[in-house]
Amino acid sequence: MFPEGFFEARMLSQRSPGERPDRIFPILSRRPGAKGARQVPYAKHYDMPTFRYPVRVHWEDTDAGGIVYHANYLKFMERARSEILRNFGISQRVNPETGGVLFVVADLSIKYRRAAKLEDELTVETAVERLGGASCVFSQTILLGDNVVTAGTVRVACVDAATLAPTPIPEAIRAQLGTLKA
Repeated sequence: MFPEGFFEARMLSQRSPGERPDRIFPILSRRPGAKGARQVPYAKHYDMPTFRYPVRVHWEDTDAGGIVYHANYLKFMERARSEILRNFGISQRVNPETGGVLFVVADLSIKYRRAAKLEDELTVETAVERLGGASCVFSQTILLGDNVVTAGTVRVACVDAATLAPTPIPEAIRAQLGTLKA
C-alpha cells in the first residue's frame, strides 16, 4: 500500500522554509558515493526539484511471465508528464479551431536496469533537465522502493495544434516548468 499522502504531488521547490529535502523524499538525501546511494544518470544533485507520481503494476502492464512489458515503462513516464501539467492547472485538451499548443515526443533515451512485476508499487520521478525555446528535456526515473528500475530522458517539442509546426513554449507554461528545473 502507498503511504498516506503519497498521492499528493509535492516538489522540493514547494517545501516549507527550513524543511529538509530528505524529510520529504528520503531517497534524495543520499549523496553520490554514500552508502546506499544509487548511481543514475538523471541525478545531477540530490535536491533537484522533482515531481513524484505513483504507479501500481496491473495485469494489463505485464507479459505472460508477470514482468512489466518494456513499452509500458514509457506509458508510466507519459502519465507522470501529463500529471505535471494537470498539477500546474494546464489542460491538454486543445480545440483546433481556437488554437493552442501540443507537446509531442521528439526524442527519448531509456535504460532498463531491473524488472518490475505484477502488483509492484513504483514511483516515477520527473525533473526538467533543460528548458529550451520550443522544447523541454525531462529526466525521468522509475523506482521500486530505493531501486532504479528504469531511467531515461525524454525531449518534448512544443507545436502549434493546428499546423503541428514548432512554436515557442507559452510563457505561462514555461514559468511552471521552470519550477522543476534545477
